[in-house]
Amino acid sequence: MAAECMVISLIVLAIFVCFFKTKRKKWAYSSLPLLVLPLANGIMSYFFKIVLKSEITLYCAFITVIVALIVACIWIGICSMTMITGKRTRIPYLGVMILFNLLLAIILITHYYNLAAPAAV
Repeated sequence: MAAECMVISLIVLAIFVCFFKTKRKKWAYSSLPLLVLPLANGIMSYFFKIVLKSEITLYCAFITVIVALIVACIWIGICSMTMITGKRTRIPYLGVMILFNLLLAIILITHYYNLAAPAAV
């Protein structure tokens, strides 16, 4: 899942660049919390495989995903209070951003859980 998370990160960076070039700097910076979870997972995966040369343990994957989810949700809340001005845009922003991070966290935890589970006979 490290490669998939890095692709997600590249897509979010492309969104950031598009917002930035269209002079919507607040929206550009408000899209950055979407990078936390995929980058944390990608960095953790590459760290385990390249530096430690071992498989990712379920415990480390779970802690990394949950901490990244908490950080992303706090950052989303801060962005919605400081950068998003209208209430009509704040609520959908909060909903979509948190839902994206929550679904990605569920997918990653399920993936690592299935990797750690012994094969059914």
